[in-house]
Amino acid sequence: AMTVQIEGVQRWFQQHSNPEGWQRFLDRQAQGQLFHDYLNNIREQLIALYQREMPVTEMRDEKQRLITAALAQFEALKATGQLGSSFDRWMEPGLNNARLAGVATYRELIPGFQAMLKQCHGDLECFYARVRVLSKLPKDERLSQLRAASQPTLAMHYENGV
Repeated sequence: AMTVQIEGVQRWFQQHSNPEGWQRFLDRQAQGQLFHDYLNNIREQLIALYQREMPVTEMRDEKQRLITAALAQFEALKATGQLGSSFDRWMEPGLNNARLAGVATYRELIPGFQAMLKQCHGDLECFYARVRVLSKLPKDERLSQLRAASQPTLAMHYENGV
C-alpha cells in the first residue's frame, strides 16, 4: 500500500505542477523514516537485551530503563523539530515488543515493493499482477523474494554504468 501511495502522490503532484507540495510530502516521508529508524533502534536494543544472560527481575528493570530512555529520546526529537506531533498518537499506547516488531516488518518490505514497481516501469497493472502472484507464495518465500528484490544486483550496477 505504501509503494502505491508514494507513486500515486508523486504522479498527482507532477500532473498538477506542484513541486512545493511534493517537497512537503517528501519531508513527511523523511520524518516517517526517522521515526521508523528510532523505533528500529529501540527494537534492536531490546533484542540485544534479551540475548543477555541475567535474572528475570534484572532484565525487566533493564527493559524499563530502555523504554524510559526511548520515550525521552522521542520527546527530544520532537523538541528539536526533527519529528512533528503527528507521531504522538502512535506513541500514546506505549512501546512494547509486538508493536515494535509490527512496524519493523511493515517498513522493511517497502524497498522490495518499490523495486517491483520499477521493474514494471511504473505500470501499476503490471505491479498489481506481480503482487497477486507473490501473494500466492508461502510467507517465507514471499518475504525472501521481497528482501531479494530490494537488494541491488550486478545487472543494476551495469545498467547504471558502475
